[in-house]
Amino acid sequence: MKRKPAKTRPGIVCGTDFTDNARQAGNVAAALAVMLDRRLHLVHAAPHHRDRRLSPQTRRALLKPVRADLRLEATRLRRRGATVVEELYTGNADEVLVRRARECGAHIVVVSSLGTSTTKRRLLGSVAERTAESSPATTLVVRSAAPFETWLRGERPLRVFVAFDFTVTAEAAVAWVRDLRMAGPCDVTVGYANWPPDELERFGIRSRAPAFENPPVVQQALERDLRDKVALILGTEDAQVRVRAGWERADSTLIGMAKAAQADLIVTGTHQGRGLSRLWNLSRSRDLLSQAPVSVACVPVAATARRVPKLPVLRRVLVTTDFSTHGNCAIAYACAVAQRGGLLRLVHVVHPRAVAGGEFETQLGSTAKHARFVQEVGRRLQSLLPSEAQASGITVEAGVVECEDTAKGICQEAERYGADVIVMGSQGLSGVERAVLGSVAEAVMTNSRRPVFVVRPPKE
Repeated sequence: MKRKPAKTRPGIVCGTDFTDNARQAGNVAAALAVMLDRRLHLVHAAPHHRDRRLSPQTRRALLKPVRADLRLEATRLRRRGATVVEELYTGNADEVLVRRARECGAHIVVVSSLGTSTTKRRLLGSVAERTAESSPATTLVVRSAAPFETWLRGERPLRVFVAFDFTVTAEAAVAWVRDLRMAGPCDVTVGYANWPPDELERFGIRSRAPAFENPPVVQQALERDLRDKVALILGTEDAQVRVRAGWERADSTLIGMAKAAQADLIVTGTHQGRGLSRLWNLSRSRDLLSQAPVSVACVPVAATARRVPKLPVLRRVLVTTDFSTHGNCAIAYACAVAQRGGLLRLVHVVHPRAVAGGEFETQLGSTAKHARFVQEVGRRLQSLLPSEAQASGITVEAGVVECEDTAKGICQEAERYGADVIVMGSQGLSGVERAVLGSVAEAVMTNSRRPVFVVRPPKE
């Protein structure tokens, strides 16, 4: 398949105000344009002249020295091998850059960063921040050109740190790094800053470990989930993953992790909040832009949304049953979903004080009667494990989950197990019956982070 010529491929937009910081950004943009074989749009936004008494000739005369500066900067970047188009507009810089990025379907927007911090900037944002929050393309905010230049000359890999939080925006950031590797080798570290109380509740773990640390079982599970997710998106397993519990702001924890990884670039997804939501809601991407000591790339979901997602690999399947006909029916479907070489875990949720006959112990704590009941449930589960699954190369196991709420117990077990999908049956309740009794399947679908495959009972 022939590669499109640079003139017809999405270009790179670079904003400049002719300062030293802007020249650093220009160097990076030019190097990327050469490496990726793309046209570089060098854009300068001159401020509007509010005086309406000025004639068109006077306005053009006022812009003449600006055009000369733009021509000199374009000439300098052409000497670096880039195909440069000079573009001079009037208006707010961020609005001009976003408009040009949208008009030319830009691959990336490159801008320089500002080191000042004022109340006005905190409320309204710098040009870089406002551009990142509105651009349809990834915005690369350059603080130093040196790491990029040595990388693009092939002297060493670029050290990239990705801020991750298991959201669609974070997945877009990892996908962008996958594309960045086309320009040159990258040493990738993906970091997740977690809030311990939330994770303990999600995994259903009661721990006496220090509150500022993750218990080993939670730490290992988070690292497992992060490693699996990153490998699926990148297509390789060579990225380093780091999980750190923290009670401070997530951006502070992530910046500390990026420093420890000696990152040259921090990559983060952005939800691109607007209006009052941008002013009042905390934005991790904006915090990283304003606080990070290195360059930052902000990736909007739209920048990668057009790609066809990779097919998920279903290695671990969790199936649950309540021993009813429709519950047991889900087991066969779970075996069909599981891939060869995968794992299938069959579970049933019991109340922590349940005993045989549908009764409950009145005393707190574990009792012999409850223990015997759990053992009996475990034997029933073992009898339901299909031999066909093992013959198909699927490892099967069974376990009893103790939780007062069935749906919550299923969700927590799925997190501990690292299930790629949850398979469960549904009673097919409707109308008043459903309103009164509720639906475990519906509660699991509402509260679980994992995909849920619900098996409907056959019609009579």
